[in-house]
Amino acid sequence: MTFVIRRAFLLAFLTLGTALCQTPAEIYARAREVYSQEGAKAGLPEFERALAAYREAKDVRGEAIALGNIGTCYKFLGDLKKSLEFHQRALTMKQRLGDRLEVAKTLSNIGLVNYELADFVLAVSRFREALSIAKQIGDKRVEAAVENNLGMTLSEEGKYAEAREHLEQSLQLGHTNALANIGGVHQLMGRNREAAGFYEQSLALSRSSNSPSDESKALGNLALCKLRQDTRYRRMASRE
Repeated sequence: MTFVIRRAFLLAFLTLGTALCQTPAEIYARAREVYSQEGAKAGLPEFERALAAYREAKDVRGEAIALGNIGTCYKFLGDLKKSLEFHQRALTMKQRLGDRLEVAKTLSNIGLVNYELADFVLAVSRFREALSIAKQIGDKRVEAAVENNLGMTLSEEGKYAEAREHLEQSLQLGHTNALANIGGVHQLMGRNREAAGFYEQSLALSRSSNSPSDESKALGNLALCKLRQDTRYRRMASRE
């Protein structure tokens, strides 16, 4: 009986010891996993743990990245002021480190917060900065994402031709979400037939990649587009 109790105690101690000896990178990886599976609310405390671990290890780059992730969590939780604060802190640190890729990512994230705040002029400025850096360092993935974000924001300003150029460039770089956004620009311009074509492509892609949420959005956009087409045809028929 005593042997069993001691063995159980030893196992519990070893498990605790393993948890205590996690590296900052392991804590951060766990935070990313929780965030991707359970969302911002569950991910936030995990990223805060990672931030504390990076600070204790005096890993400035890791600290800056964790700050940015916390900023992203606050954005999805609706606290845009706090999100902007954390992203700005991350940006300052990354600029001091001279990490241009991370600077580009954070500039884009700040632009997204500005977009949510409906400050489209500032959002465009941030996206242009991020895009310039991404092109200079040759990171196509970041470039594609920023081209998409810039195109979306320009469409909010009514600059449809320029918006479409950036969205098409994003699509060429492999950012497939740009398909639906190009459709959205056409729809804003009253080109429902053209918009429907892009929405149909987006729908087919979402089905092939088994993405129910994207499929639902594509169906909604397509339905709205078709409704407006039908309304337009009915109006033309009544005039005749």
